[in-house]
Amino acid sequence: MSANPLKGEVAFPANPDVAGFEAGGILVLDFNALCALEEELGEKIDEIGAQALRSPTMMRTVFRIGLEARHGTVESADAGRLIQAIGMDQAALLALRAFELSFPEAANKGTADPLKTAAKTRGTGPAALKSGARSGSRPQRSGRKPRASTPQS
Repeated sequence: MSANPLKGEVAFPANPDVAGFEAGGILVLDFNALCALEEELGEKIDEIGAQALRSPTMMRTVFRIGLEARHGTVESADAGRLIQAIGMDQAALLALRAFELSFPEAANKGTADPLKTAAKTRGTGPAALKSGARSGSRPQRSGRKPRASTPQS
């Protein structure tokens, strides 16, 4: 199977012992998967990342949810068999890589601030006026129509 790292996908090798993964698989920790992890484990995603590498139960949950984006519903036992076949260390590296691809701004040792690095669009900040017009600019006429004269009384 071919994975697209730009979409946060991480491929792992074929596993003939687990049905549906004979040709390999793809682990994806996209936004929906991260939300599902927080809901199921009852913890924030930054706490899950570190613990998942040490806890077999959390690792299996991360794998199961990460597989569902590309493979549909996956049973916990199948996720566990995949981890067993791949090896806990290799599975941890795959999960870590998927987490890194989910947070590309944090992959730089956690120093990036996504709010500061987001592209600024002209006229969209706290200093922008409600109308979007630049301060000090005069309104411009549209078209070449002459202005109407005011009636004299």
